[in-house]
Amino acid sequence: MDEGPVVADRERLRRRDRRLAILLSLLFFLSILPFATVHAPWRLVLASAAGVGGFLALAATTHLPTPSRARLWVGAGALAALLVMALPLLPVPAALGALLQPGFGPTVDRVLSVVGPGLRPLALDPWEGVLEWAVACGLVLLALGFSRMFRSYRRARRTAAILVSSGVVLVAIFLVHQRTGATHIWWGTGVPASAREAFFAPFVNPNHGGIACAALLPLALALVVARRSDVGIVGWILASIVLVAGVVCSGSRGAVLALATGSVVLALLSGRRIWRWVLAIVAVILALVIGYLGPRTLALALTAAVSPDTLTIVEGGYSDLLTGRAALWQEAGSVVRGAPLLGVGPGGFDDADQMARTLPAYAVAVHAHSDPLQIAAEHGLPVLLLWVAVLVGLAMRALGVARRHAQAEVRLFASAFLASAAALFAASLVDFPLRIGALSVLAALQAGTLLGLGADADDPGPERARCALVRLPAVAFGLLGVAVGWRLLSAPLEHTAWGSSSAALTRAALALEEARRDPEAAATFLDRAERGYREAARRRPAERAALQALGRFLEARGDDAAALDAWMAASAVHPSLPWPWRDLARFYRRQGEHDLAEIAWARMLDCGFPPDREIHDALVLEVLLGPGDPVVTARRVLPDRPEGLRAGARVLSDMGYEDEAERLLRQAAVGDDWSRFHLASFLVDRGRPAEALPLAEDPRARCWPTVITADALLALGRWNEAVVAYDLAIGRCPPNDLRSRIGLARARVGLGDVRGARSLDALVDEQPENARIRRLAIQAWRSQGRLDRVRIHLEALVNAGLATPAERRALAEPTDGRSLPAPGN
Repeated sequence: MDEGPVVADRERLRRRDRRLAILLSLLFFLSILPFATVHAPWRLVLASAAGVGGFLALAATTHLPTPSRARLWVGAGALAALLVMALPLLPVPAALGALLQPGFGPTVDRVLSVVGPGLRPLALDPWEGVLEWAVACGLVLLALGFSRMFRSYRRARRTAAILVSSGVVLVAIFLVHQRTGATHIWWGTGVPASAREAFFAPFVNPNHGGIACAALLPLALALVVARRSDVGIVGWILASIVLVAGVVCSGSRGAVLALATGSVVLALLSGRRIWRWVLAIVAVILALVIGYLGPRTLALALTAAVSPDTLTIVEGGYSDLLTGRAALWQEAGSVVRGAPLLGVGPGGFDDADQMARTLPAYAVAVHAHSDPLQIAAEHGLPVLLLWVAVLVGLAMRALGVARRHAQAEVRLFASAFLASAAALFAASLVDFPLRIGALSVLAALQAGTLLGLGADADDPGPERARCALVRLPAVAFGLLGVAVGWRLLSAPLEHTAWGSSSAALTRAALALEEARRDPEAAATFLDRAERGYREAARRRPAERAALQALGRFLEARGDDAAALDAWMAASAVHPSLPWPWRDLARFYRRQGEHDLAEIAWARMLDCGFPPDREIHDALVLEVLLGPGDPVVTARRVLPDRPEGLRAGARVLSDMGYEDEAERLLRQAAVGDDWSRFHLASFLVDRGRPAEALPLAEDPRARCWPTVITADALLALGRWNEAVVAYDLAIGRCPPNDLRSRIGLARARVGLGDVRGARSLDALVDEQPENARIRRLAIQAWRSQGRLDRVRIHLEALVNAGLATPAERRALAEPTDGRSLPAPGN
């Protein structure tokens, strides 16, 4: 029998599978380019590409041997988890919703009582939920399909090479952005990288760029150990160095944790016995060091080495070592307890967090900074247990291959991919890498490789499983198509429970604009706007902006009771945000219900506020300008928290209540260093620098307390000490800190040092429009007897239209410059 055609056909299929495996591996690199695929449109593309690629891979490999039992069990568990995850997207009666979500059902019912009852999905944000579930389907299909691509370790080696090369290119993209001083990803896109000064393009969050590099390092080390050629060894060693540099440059402690985890797992699995002994000894030494120094000391040292900016924030008292994660995890635990069975629905964590939040924080957390915790919150504890079972099954199978497979190369790459997955999993405990499109693709490829590497013949499943392996994913693929199609086509629809609340809000805004343009048809457009607000809140009950707008709309129509219900619902869906309470308080004040208004004002001021201090102060002023004595009102409504007391002190001081402002600052300063510095600054400005000096003492040697100390010394006429203090402040403050430079010049003027006047002239050249600096320069040159310099600055003030009558007179009689009034502080 001629076997030539059979061999040729096998070779053709092998080449086809190899090309498909390469294309699927490249999905990781392609998903990095659009900002690591964090935005909704690109996530939709990712879901489609991953789902199509995975399903094609499954369909193209039905000719291969029957899949192993382990692969079937892992695949069945993943598909079961997907099906349970989809349940919250189904409409349910309100009674069932309250039963399944005891912590959120009453709040949702309250919103529905305002906007109109009706069936709606259990998910708090169905529009976002459809997208997140589609992404999950696509990734599972990618992992299952990719697992069928492996018939030998060579494809695992090729996959590792593609992924590591992608990581090297990633670091190169970051370095090019950094060297060119880019302020946005891909320069002209307008997408900000992060709040950090140094970002890791094209990742939006630098932590995730570092985590990607850390997860890829075990693969690079495996390629070095594989020893394919001398050139290859050198190349992969350089790639490993580049990836380590990427981890360091990211400034991410989570990336360092991932790097350590991946390296330790790789050493334990593929290293010789001596390396296991070395790791055991290091672990014992590390335990002893932690016991002697304490975990906080080591954590501070790690933070100082990896992320000095974070250390500055921690030492400044703005955050803790976990940067708020402990409080966030506590809030996430409340979300889990509020919906333990099916969760709050895919993509609903941010809405649930704002409903459950009790901390006075302005921002809403979109992620729990722990992927397992967020899975439990969004999908419920049963789904979390299913995924844990899937991961354990996958890890056990991969561990068996890594320890017992006959081929050393298979053991090596099984160990490397398991170490890479362990690194990503370690990072997911303290961050949210699996919520980032690029890193979730990496996780799917890791899972597919681990599931496929090693012969299926070791534990063959039943023959009928060959068809089941395609039929079951075919259901998920069909549902994925429905989800993607719905996201693409349903946005314009006005009446659908899964629609976009943002689209409904946009329709309402456009209707209001049309009502202003066409007064004759205003009633029709206003009705349309009201429907838009109701539809937005029905689709997404946490859409408090729609509820607030609806309340204003109803009050304008004279329906005060309905307006009050809307504002009460808005305050219930986001109790830690000040704006719903502000609307409630204003409503009560308009109604003459001043006692209720005061209660609402107090709730408003107890909330978190944006960083803009002017907004906070403006609202405090609005409260204190109401009926009654401002001091008495302040004592009743201001929260007993440092930031609230400081805001009250600023406003009362501006209103002329200096004694009460000082009392509030002293109350805030008890146990709060930053408020103590505010009190010191207040006393300096009020001419009491001697009292301010002990309050400004700061063992951490920070910028602002040093400046306050220098200002107090300057006000006391202790010129030499002031010069020393301002010199310290210039070293501790941001570059070119104006207040420190002006203060140093004034201290030198007090000493009779001409360098002080010259420094003020240099500052005038930098900021010629700053009249205060010019006046300080006038006084400085006057003290030096240089009336020619005085005249130059007086002429500049007159020409700029900034001169006072006294300065105009002094210019007319320059010899009278000595009688000019001294500028204020």
